[in-house]
Amino acid sequence: MQQTKELPACPVETTLMLIGDKWKVLILRDLMPGTKRFGELKKSIGSVSQKVLTAQLRDMEEKGLVSRK
Repeated sequence: MQQTKELPACPVETTLMLIGDKWKVLILRDLMPGTKRFGELKKSIGSVSQKVLTAQLRDMEEKGLVSRK
């Protein structure tokens, strides 16, 4: 995991920095019940493009928010 800058001391600011994106919030919402395949996740989120979803998931994986199996 490579961080370009330190995380803020404030937990709220840290949370917003990590998941403050529209798609990340929806991804986390849909992953809360458990594991989903990429296609299931894309279908449950709706209007997100495959490119954007892939980029968001990779960023979240890099930050340790999700893991891929």
